[in-house]
Amino acid sequence: MKSMHYIRTQDRLSTQGSFILCDMKTTGFPIRYASQGFVDLFEYSAAECAGAKCGALVGAPSILEDPTSLAQAAATADMSLGAVQEVLGQLTGYAAGECKSMVAAPETRRSFALLVNRKKSGKLFVCELTMLVQRHPALGWSYSVGLQSDITREVSVGQLLRAQASTGGYAKLIASREQAMQNQLEVLGMQQDDVIEYLNEKAGEMWHDLMVDMSSTLMSPTKGTQWLASGPTTAGSSTGPISSADSLWGIGSLDQGESDSEGTWESGSQCSESNFGAGSSPDGTLLIEGEVEAPHIATPARAPTHEELSGAA
Repeated sequence: MKSMHYIRTQDRLSTQGSFILCDMKTTGFPIRYASQGFVDLFEYSAAECAGAKCGALVGAPSILEDPTSLAQAAATADMSLGAVQEVLGQLTGYAAGECKSMVAAPETRRSFALLVNRKKSGKLFVCELTMLVQRHPALGWSYSVGLQSDITREVSVGQLLRAQASTGGYAKLIASREQAMQNQLEVLGMQQDDVIEYLNEKAGEMWHDLMVDMSSTLMSPTKGTQWLASGPTTAGSSTGPISSADSLWGIGSLDQGESDSEGTWESGSQCSESNFGAGSSPDGTLLIEGEVEAPHIATPARAPTHEELSGAA
């Protein structure tokens, strides 16, 4: 049974906004945990969020794939469809640069952007996105924490799109929201020990569940044999089967100062590999384009027990 302290921390993080935990060592930074606040905000169930790439789920790809949503954005901003597509790409490029800087300096840098997101119902809104990096003390596993807030009442979809289309407009919006973002982080207590302990516990739970699922697959008479015989392979290559632990994390070497020459972050995901820059592969939530450096992440040889995880908290 969870303690009242744990429940209060969980409630504070969800009711004051929404958050997700993403796996930084797997292709696309997939969602490994979605809070109830995220579920309520984006109208997707926790099961629909698990394993999904956040950008593809709620960002520009989901807008571009829905003619109604794209037309809604164009009408709201009084812009052509082509202009809206270009602006979404530019917003993605900015967010990509923010995330790339965060990954390069995880202990001192956070990612902050204003983006157009889409709910499951098709409704568009302005999402204020903040991303931070945390490292699990026992596993040595780095994961990202994404915080989302609907600020459409303060900044409308049309206002955001028009600001990006104008010279210096987006930068002014970002500057105007900087203090509000800092206040939100303080309200949530993101640097407090209880919040960090809670996030690490959730990260440990999802890591453990992933290892259990992988072990079940390996032990399956049919799936395990097929898995071992055919892969998985290194992301973006055809080098053949790799170790189970490496495959779980998408292999790529992510040492600081060493480029991710094997693992790739796909277009339409939170972090992606293509030609880094504004206007390419628009993603309304977050996209990294190009080779990205990140801290080294040691992969444990086995799944820790819940007792070990609790003892490390």
